[in-house]
Amino acid sequence: MKRLAVGSWLLVIACTSGPRVERPTEMVVGERDANREVRIASGDRLIVRLGAQLGTGYGWQIVENDPSRLEPSGRPDLETSKGDIPGGSQYQRFRFTARKPGMVRLVLRYARPWEQKEPGARTFRLDVRIQ
Repeated sequence: MKRLAVGSWLLVIACTSGPRVERPTEMVVGERDANREVRIASGDRLIVRLGAQLGTGYGWQIVENDPSRLEPSGRPDLETSKGDIPGGSQYQRFRFTARKPGMVRLVLRYARPWEQKEPGARTFRLDVRIQ
């Protein structure tokens, strides 16, 4: 902030770049956050990043969610480490937007799509409290 003395008056000029715009906060969670509770505000984004090897036929699938509160944002995308090296680490990223306050249990299952009756190799659970 600059202060300029003008005669016997003190003039204060505030330097701003326009109105302040609040951007949604993004929270990224992974397998280390399984079976925990996280808190986010309405309008914020939640990114769930889980290790996967899609070449094996296994992939993460949403099996429990309340999309009216925690809305999925499109299909999950794939992140690979060190390019597309065969056998390299892969992660599926699921994106959600918090729509209205409440508690949501989010459950994802790591399984093959054609083995729907099987319990799956792994399960990821997260309780999301939207404020």
